[in-house]
Amino acid sequence: MSGLLGARRTIIEVNGNEIILDEDLLDEFLAEASEGAFRNIVDRFAGLVFGVAMRRTGDHQMAEEISQNVFLILSHKAGRLEYRNLAGWLHRTTVL
Repeated sequence: MSGLLGARRTIIEVNGNEIILDEDLLDEFLAEASEGAFRNIVDRFAGLVFGVAMRRTGDHQMAEEISQNVFLILSHKAGRLEYRNLAGWLHRTTVL
């Protein structure tokens, strides 16, 4: 990771744990095609995306497929997101 990106990160502490903001992970993914940053995004939001897909479909296998597709779409459209509320975008994309 470059020093510049490391300096731009906003790290907050929650219950003694350091957390990097979603937008900083997204910026790192975009700037460096960082697999680690994208993995952190997936780890952070996989439960949300799968839960929404499961509630919408009632089918575990379909929900898994939808989840994979949502993160694939994110990887392709990350630089063109209309707004930086990643959780909201992921929820909306999953519902659609």
